[in-house]
This record gives sequence, structure tokens and C-alpha cells, in this order.
Amino acid sequence: MFTGKYRNQFVRASKFLLLCTSAVFAFRIILFGLISASFSDADFAVFFSKSIVYDLIFLTSVFIITFCFMLIFKKKIRLFEAFLFVPFSLVFVFYAGYYSVFEKYFQMSALGEGLSTYSNEIVNSAFHEIGTGVYLSLILFILMFAVYCFTIKRIKRMLYSLVLYFILPLVFFGITFGLVSAPKENLFENPDYGTVSKNPVFFLASSIITKPEEESFVQNSSKGELFLNSESISEHGIVPDLKIRKKKYNIIFYFFESTAQNYIGMKVDGKPVMPVWEKLSQNSISFNRHYAHYPLSVNALYNVFTSAYNPLKKMWIPMHDDKIPFKSAPEIFKENGYRTALLHSGDLRNFNHIGYLKDRKIDLIRDIKTLEPGGFKVITPYSLDDRAMIKPLVDFAKKEKDKPFFAAVFPLLPHHPYTFPFKEFYLYSENDIAKASGKKEKTWMQYVNSLHFSDYCLGELIDSLDKDGLLEDTIIFIFADHGEAFYQHPGNYLHAIHVYDENVHVPFMIYGKNIFKRRIEYPGVSSHVDILPTALDFAGIKPEENFQGISLISKHKKRMAFSYTDWDDIKRSVRDGKWKFILSDKGKEELYDVDADAAEKNNLASDFPEICGKYREFLKKAGRHQQEYYKTRKFKSL
Repeated sequence: MFTGKYRNQFVRASKFLLLCTSAVFAFRIILFGLISASFSDADFAVFFSKSIVYDLIFLTSVFIITFCFMLIFKKKIRLFEAFLFVPFSLVFVFYAGYYSVFEKYFQMSALGEGLSTYSNEIVNSAFHEIGTGVYLSLILFILMFAVYCFTIKRIKRMLYSLVLYFILPLVFFGITFGLVSAPKENLFENPDYGTVSKNPVFFLASSIITKPEEESFVQNSSKGELFLNSESISEHGIVPDLKIRKKKYNIIFYFFESTAQNYIGMKVDGKPVMPVWEKLSQNSISFNRHYAHYPLSVNALYNVFTSAYNPLKKMWIPMHDDKIPFKSAPEIFKENGYRTALLHSGDLRNFNHIGYLKDRKIDLIRDIKTLEPGGFKVITPYSLDDRAMIKPLVDFAKKEKDKPFFAAVFPLLPHHPYTFPFKEFYLYSENDIAKASGKKEKTWMQYVNSLHFSDYCLGELIDSLDKDGLLEDTIIFIFADHGEAFYQHPGNYLHAIHVYDENVHVPFMIYGKNIFKRRIEYPGVSSHVDILPTALDFAGIKPEENFQGISLISKHKKRMAFSYTDWDDIKRSVRDGKWKFILSDKGKEELYDVDADAAEKNNLASDFPEICGKYREFLKKAGRHQQEYYKTRKFKSL
């Protein structure tokens, strides 16, 4: 095919192509091994056939780049080959590991602007999830390159010439040309096949350079839509006035980490997972249909502190501190004569929490960098024992008792990777975990143990406040920032990717030892944006003009809860009475009767098209509203 002065370069580039092809093939074996149990034989064949497209595009690019480099430079070829092969091998290994955990491909949008702020957490969590197979894969790629470097000269010339000069190029370029000319609209009928089939290097590069399309929900906005009407579509009624005495109570916001509603009341071998929560709920208003708006800690902070839903396409709100004009909870309480404090057992630098909070009129801010351990252990590289927050809070509360206080408390457990050193709090013993059927079950057991310890820490805080007589006029809002998923739905792990109930349906209660003499069950649906208006209502403080939530202790019509995530695919949901409706950016619709089907397994969308139509229209209006909401409030191009 090539003769003369270009022959050596072509031969060398073809040899390197063989190595890269082998690496791609090895990666496919690993990936298909991971997914083989989840798909039928027909699906498996589709995956295999679709993957050829991206792999050939990638390998074609490798060959052309290598050949051109060799023509131009002719020296340091081995170094160049290593420069190409090592990075894409690492990408292959990373993607195999990522898919084994999340059952989907990684996209750069999952890191976005927060990469530098929580890299430590990412690394520690990632190493916890990486299995032996991933390390073996990395060794495999290293050995492949070593064999290539030291034995390439021993390849039989005839076989080498036959394969590299004729068969491989003919098939390689022939198939590639044919695929390029094929009708694109029919290439990937199933989006899941298309996504997982993509060559990881190709997919990573495309996710970096491709700007996400503006979602269709926010087009043609009406400037008249300034307020999101979340009154119930299906059921109307008045929530009874609780007739609570309003005064300047001490207010505490306690952000439980990564806890879904379904863990309330759960038992392991007859022992309750959250006994403290169950005890406190006997002197509380309990909200059993409460929803996080965006299933991510940093956004939960924003939703709760400002009573505002998320702007679209802005995953991590506090990264835009200078563009947020709304007053936060500490500022509002401070202006009304309160002392203010915020304590976190993790690192407030993550996601720029500290950037968002530093100008919010908070008298006391403590995190892992400024808390005094006081004998308590560092549980992970980014987490201190939650009990280390108790004494600073009590000391703060005891000062200037003539002034009420507002405090926000952020424990980090049970945060991924769910490890802590206190075996006396294990509901599942080390032996139980060792006998678990697989890594997923083991991880869940570790999570339950961690959650049980977190519940204990809450009890320690309450007891300490009580011993010092600080509960007399104190109301504590206890809620989870978001849920935590453990594959209740395919590919749904951790919390931010989906808006199923395991992600967004979270426990919430308002505890007052001497204020609520019994457990009061709130009958309706509530949301994180309702927490601050409710707290201000208890304290007799007027709400801000920008609030999108309402007070839950004053008369109001029944409400819906609006949830949203854009971690990779845009997904929105609405909970209204017994109904839960989910709409994805790909047009997929899901409708569940969550009172009868709490696990959201029976999709009723095709059975109730009219109900779906109502909620679809609401979610479209919600999208248009959020765009106008932030435009009209001069959010500095956020």
C-alpha cells in the first residue's frame, strides 16, 4: 500500500493501531462483563454493534494522529506512543470503574465548576468504590504496552504484512466509511444503548467540548409569570390552622445528611435504625410528605436558607456567591435581633459553602478547620466526629441569654463512603458485612450503621441542650438535605442523579420539647423552600418578597412539591397528593401512585394521560417561571 519513504511510518503507525485496538477490545470485554447480567442477549448484541461505531471513529483518529506525527517528527516516537496510550488507558479504566458503580457513563457536567473545591472528597470516595477488577484492568493495560515495547520486532513479517497492510486497513476504513454515510436518526434507537456503547475517550472529549443545549421547557417565557403557583392540581382544601403561639423562639436548623424518608421506622433485628428520631417525633409536627428540591447538599442549603428554587442549569449555587442577591436565613434573623451560628463537621470550602456564608451576618462559623476536636476523632480526611459540634453550639447558646439565637448545624455523616470507627454503634456487625452477597449490599449495610450513629449524635446534642436548660424556648427544625439511593432503580446510586423518592423524599419534623405536647401529623405535601417561611412565622418575622415557599403553620391551600436535577440528564418531578410525576429532558414520563406504590415500580403514565398532561404543563410553566424569576431579580446573569 505504501512504499518508499512513507512505508516505515505507516508500518509503525499500524503496529501502534494494533495495540490500541487490543486495548479497546479488552475494555469492551470488561464493560460487557459488567453489563451482561442486566441485559438480554438481543440487547447485548445491540450494545456490541453500536459500540463498533465509536470505537472505529476513535481508532481512526488514533491512526491518523500517529501517522501524521511520525511523518512530521520521525523521532521520539516511543515517547509519543506512551503519551497517547497511557492517558486513554487510564480513561478506559476509570470508565469501567465508574460504570461498575453508577451503571452509566461519566460526563464532565458531573464535575463542572466545583472540581477544584472538593477534589479531596472525590478522591477518597472514588478509592472506596474501586474494586479489584479495576486495578487488574490497569495492570492489563500496562502489560500490553510493555509487551508492545519489547516484543514488537519479533512479529513474523509475513503475518504482520498481511494483517496490517491489507486486511485491517480495508476492514477498518471500509466499515468506518459505511457507518459515516449511514442514516444518523436510526443509529441509536435506544438512548441507553447509545450512551453506554460510546467509546470512553470519544465520549469524554465530546462532553468537554459540547455545550449543553438549552432545554425546551424554558422557551417562550411570559414576563407575567413571576410566581410559581404550586397549589395542588388534583386536590384542594385548607390545612387547619395549628394556632401556635408566635414569639422569638430560639431556632435551630439541623441538616441530616443523605437520609430518605423510608428509614424512619426501619428496624434491623428488631432494633430501630433511628430511635432518637422516633422519640423526638412524639413532641413534634411531623411532615411525612416532605421533599428536597434539588438532591445535593449545597443546593439544599440554598433552598432552605433563601426559600427559593434553583435557577436552571446551575448545579452548585454557592459557586456563584457574588451573583446571589437574596437574603439568607442568618441575615434575616440577625436583622431581627438574633445571634447567629453555623457549625459543620466537614469542610466548608467544598462547593464554596464558605464563600456563600462569609458575608451572611453569621456571628460564629465552625467547620473541620476551626472546630476543636476535644477528644473526638477525624472519621475521614474531610469529616470530624459530629459530636465535636455539640460543645461549641451549647457554649454559643448559653451566652447573651437575653437575645434569641439562630443556629444551623450540618453533620456530615452518613455521607459516602459511610465509614466510621465506632463499632459499638454497628447494627450490622463486621461479620454480617463480610457475609453480604455483594459490594452493593455491603455498602448499604455500612450506610445503615453510619445512619444509626448519626441519629445517636442528634440525641447527644438534644440532651446537652436540655441539661443546660436551653430547650425551654427552642424550636428545632430537623430534616434531611436529600435522600440516598442504593439501586432501588437501575443506575440510581447516591443521591444527585435522579428525582425518585429515594433521592428527594426526606424526613422532616419541627421539634419542641415544651411546645408540642404530642405528635402532630401534617396532612399535606411540603418542600425545603417552606422551612424558612415557617420558622419566621414561629418567630413572628415577616417573610421576604422573593420567598417561593410558604409558612406551613398558617392557613393555606394544599400544595405540590417540585423537585429538579440536572446532574447529567435534566429531570423534574412533582408530588401532589398521592401522585408523583417525573419528566426527563428526553421526554420520558413516569406517573406513580406513591401511596399505593411507595417504591415507584408501577409506571401508570399510559393509564392516566390526562393527569400526566396536567403535571407536564405545570413542569413546563415551572421551567419558564424559574427563568423569569431570576431574570427579574437581576441575578447578574446567573
